[in-house]
Amino acid sequence: MKLYENVVIGNFLYGLGFAIGHRVQGDVFPSIVNLLQQTPDDVALGDLLFEAPGMLWVFEFKLRENMEGQKKEEKRHAELKAQLDLLPELYNVSREVHWYIETDVTKDHKIGTKQNFVSCIEPYIDAFPRGDNESERDFADFINQVASETVTPTASATEAEMKAYLAMLAVLHTDGVRSGGLVVKMLPDGTLHYADLVSVTELYLSREKMIEMRQELAVQREQERQKSLERDRGHELG
Repeated sequence: MKLYENVVIGNFLYGLGFAIGHRVQGDVFPSIVNLLQQTPDDVALGDLLFEAPGMLWVFEFKLRENMEGQKKEEKRHAELKAQLDLLPELYNVSREVHWYIETDVTKDHKIGTKQNFVSCIEPYIDAFPRGDNESERDFADFINQVASETVTPTASATEAEMKAYLAMLAVLHTDGVRSGGLVVKMLPDGTLHYADLVSVTELYLSREKMIEMRQELAVQREQERQKSLERDRGHELG
């Protein structure tokens, strides 16, 4: 049986909305949910961006059988790790807000043709390289964890640190983000209200800050390149 990635993401969003709705019980709860899969910002940020007061989440979904997609993620992971090595204060932030969700359908040989849905979920920065014995984590339990930590934030990272991490992601893999998004707010009577958002980075970055961060990133990369060249020259002379 084929299980498509967008089906997994759709069920994640539905379950998350149900879990959060159960917890807020009609209280006003503004949040931003942006499904970025197959948009220009997918490369910059990930498949799903979710922000609520005091909490930010970035999710990347992959099917275990999608080997080509995993190779692309390995490259993005290497770029992220190199950048976090320059900004080590963001490592813990990354582990709290940025997640890798790998799913698969396995056959239970003890029960004939029965197939099981399994998931391996871990912080994105710890997700590579992939191995043959990745530990499984219950998909529904993780959704409930996200819902609980969204409604009652427990992260040690501050909101400013989370936004700084997102800003770093926005300029790490591309020259910035372009797609628009929507802000959704649940009102006390249970109805929903949507507001337009020109870009998903409007709440995080000014245009000037984006330019500043791109320039800083370019300087850091050039410094690392020069250090690497100097080390290579040292080895040649030695």
